[in-house]
Amino acid sequence: LLGELEKIRLLDERGHLDFVNEIRWTEKENVEKRDGVDIKTIDLNNTEKVGLEISRDPEVIGLIRKWNGGNAFKKLTRNSINAAGAVGILSIKKTDRHAYIHGGRMVERLWLKANLLGLAFQPVSASVFMYARCMEGKGEGLDKSSYSRFMALRPAFEKFFLKNSGERELFIFRLSVSEKIAVKSLRKPLNEMFYYL
Repeated sequence: LLGELEKIRLLDERGHLDFVNEIRWTEKENVEKRDGVDIKTIDLNNTEKVGLEISRDPEVIGLIRKWNGGNAFKKLTRNSINAAGAVGILSIKKTDRHAYIHGGRMVERLWLKANLLGLAFQPVSASVFMYARCMEGKGEGLDKSSYSRFMALRPAFEKFFLKNSGERELFIFRLSVSEKIAVKSLRKPLNEMFYYL
């Protein structure tokens, strides 16, 4: 299910743009921006890495869409999930900004605790953000076909991930036990992120 949702996202023009902009494709870009996802932190074999780099090109994505392809995107997600020791979801009952702020604090605490316990914590939340765009944003920025495909999968998503009626997904993640990572994500210094009044 997550793989199919990821495939829809990557084949959508806006979803593809979001993906390309969240990855730091080169060391230079990673050092300059200090945000996003460093490609070296994604567990990819050489073939998968080359495939992702080729898929940066919107024309390539257009051809994949035209040929009704894209199953390799599903495989990447499936491999990621299969390699995890567990997959978790944080959900919220309200969708106002206070609930999202509180939920974000919970994600941060969980992430830090997992790291303290020696667990690798990896977001698998692209579907969460796409559903937010579909449901709260009424599909703004998505083509009609992508929106329809996302919404057609919504009942299965709710059945699998949301046990209580009325809850909304906030964050999906995978946990695994792994060796100390050699490459760590770079982040901006705090003084660039917070302003004290």
